[in-house]
Amino acid sequence: MLTLISFLLYIFRSMLIGLTAGTIYIEYRVFKKMSAPTCIAVGLASTPMYISLLNYLLGLIFVGWPSLFFYFVPIVLCLAYLLFHNHWQKTIAALRQGLLWIQNRLQLCGRWLILDIFLAGVIVFVFSLLFKFQEQTLYLFDLVRNAFPIGFFSFLGFLILLAFWIVRRLFLQKCFFQNLFVLIGCTLVGCSCVYGLLMNDLPFVSNSDRAHYELEARYFAEDKNSWEIDLYTDEKYGSSLTDDHGPLWVTNLADSYLIADITGLPSPLRITNFSILWTYGCFVFLLAIAATIISGTVRAGIISFLLFSFYENDVLLLFGSRDAFRFVGLLLLLLHTSTFSVGLIQKDVRKYDFFFLAFFCFLSMQGHTSNVYVMLGMFLLLGLTLLLYRVSWKHLIFFGAAALSGTLLGITKTIWLYIQTGSISSSTLLPFHDTPVIEQLQQLNDSRADWKEIWATYTFPVLGMMLLGILALLLLLYLSYRHRDHFGIICGMLILGMLLPLTGLLDWLGYECSRWFFEQTRYRMYFLMLFALTSGWLLSRPLYGIRQLLRSIFSTGIIVFCFAIYLSCEYSKYTTYSHDYLDTRKETAQDYQKISSLLVSLTDGNIFTRNQALLYYLPGTPKLLYHSYSEALIQAKTPDEIQTALKNLDVGAIILPQDGLDYHDYSLLPFWDYINTSEDFERITQEDRQDSIPYTIFYLVP
Repeated sequence: MLTLISFLLYIFRSMLIGLTAGTIYIEYRVFKKMSAPTCIAVGLASTPMYISLLNYLLGLIFVGWPSLFFYFVPIVLCLAYLLFHNHWQKTIAALRQGLLWIQNRLQLCGRWLILDIFLAGVIVFVFSLLFKFQEQTLYLFDLVRNAFPIGFFSFLGFLILLAFWIVRRLFLQKCFFQNLFVLIGCTLVGCSCVYGLLMNDLPFVSNSDRAHYELEARYFAEDKNSWEIDLYTDEKYGSSLTDDHGPLWVTNLADSYLIADITGLPSPLRITNFSILWTYGCFVFLLAIAATIISGTVRAGIISFLLFSFYENDVLLLFGSRDAFRFVGLLLLLLHTSTFSVGLIQKDVRKYDFFFLAFFCFLSMQGHTSNVYVMLGMFLLLGLTLLLYRVSWKHLIFFGAAALSGTLLGITKTIWLYIQTGSISSSTLLPFHDTPVIEQLQQLNDSRADWKEIWATYTFPVLGMMLLGILALLLLLYLSYRHRDHFGIICGMLILGMLLPLTGLLDWLGYECSRWFFEQTRYRMYFLMLFALTSGWLLSRPLYGIRQLLRSIFSTGIIVFCFAIYLSCEYSKYTTYSHDYLDTRKETAQDYQKISSLLVSLTDGNIFTRNQALLYYLPGTPKLLYHSYSEALIQAKTPDEIQTALKNLDVGAIILPQDGLDYHDYSLLPFWDYINTSEDFERITQEDRQDSIPYTIFYLVP
């Protein structure tokens, strides 16, 4: 019951914030090309950014105030704005227009709409069975097929004939395409939502990044202090690495902890997973909106969502990756910049347009620092395009100043890091200076960059979508230029600029970003998202020059083929990351908790480990073994120096793999030999504990 109440509280406030944001978009014409209902839709899709921003601002001003205050202040602010000058009337009018549009669209499907929803429900139900009872479902299918071969194939033949009859009737009624896209859209939404809810019990141990941000969110919910996010000076120092990304993803996750605190929920796990699902839903909704705006048809939005789902690792977005969050900021910037640029060309500009440009640049940079490469490429090509359109120098200067100021505001933490450390990134290597670990990690990083291995990680559907996306982008630019379509040219140049980091031209900024964007399973999603956008534009275009029947058959064949690939990818996702996977992760979390309980009885001192997921469950304020806090122990050379470091750091236990290799090779450091040979330390191995965690506990004997 408490979980349901928490869900309802989260949804209510998110919807209210989204409706208010959409109303502001309408009032100030933030997106000039969009209708009022579309502005409301964009507002709803951007809620993760505004929830996190409001929490962050409240944490700057009202440090330590109750969770109830943090929850209700955004509600009061939204209601105050909607009631001021009767802004709520614009909200209601936009909602009515949107509902009327949906009603008219659905009426085109006729009575076949029920069949579309039913078929989508059947697909989602079958996938749910595979998720929960994979072996039993496949065994039952094989049993029926082998025991009753004549009846089984007769039934398949009946289904094929029935499908042929339905398609023929729909073609005659000229509503087949509408019904097909309703079926695809319902299946996409159903599969994503149901899978996210099935994974609602997934623990925080899914990946180290998730555990890192969850720990930060827990600290924020405890202190309600935005000044200390990643910058702790109290006992929390050393337990969380100061990364070089903005703090808004932390405050977005912390919102779940605040709601759990209000409702008295013992664990925020379910509500946090739900907020991650909400963020993912907002991203794909905004992706569909962006494709619809660029193409002028809702079909493009559905196709873009369909094609992006070819990438099976998009499941990382549901497991707690911050990439869905950063894509929301990036897509908001793309939509605003495209419509604002057309306004510059048409001399339809107001002063607050530059403010919103700076604001969306700030949000984009808060999503992820790697967006700076994407934004730099985007604004470079956009600037050249606006020069060719002979936009006034005054507007260009204001435009550049707004983009630069918003970007700099979004990377204030990176600027602070540079001032403090002389580096633009928070490196895990700093405590290891002048040790053999530096050379070990350098060799490890060099061995990663093998292009053959990188390309082997791309599936054929993803490679096909990439090629289609490149072709679509070139056609978009060509046809837009040919028809003097300003908006099409701007969108094409923006997307082309966003792909510029892949060429290696921006590698001079550091990180060898082109290789990382291709290699990292998370980072590559940004350009797959862009290719899904352009591919959606291409596949939704009417095919002129051939007869209508052939045109319909060809278009239908392509969409059905893409839908079949999607179902294959969903099957792989539902069976690979199935209920068994969930149970395994739960067992891992339980083993982490057992280790935590064991350590409570063994030591009162600080616990050191490199594993961020394990660290989340450890008691007190455990420390990271690659944090600057641990530098004295890492740099210690002699037994006396090691003993001094152990005493000064109040080391109670050290948890590492049995061979010392945990990305950093701690066996190369003197303290590793010391804790393995000294009589002051006792060891508890994985075999001693009988769990699934391949780590050894070295604890200091009292």
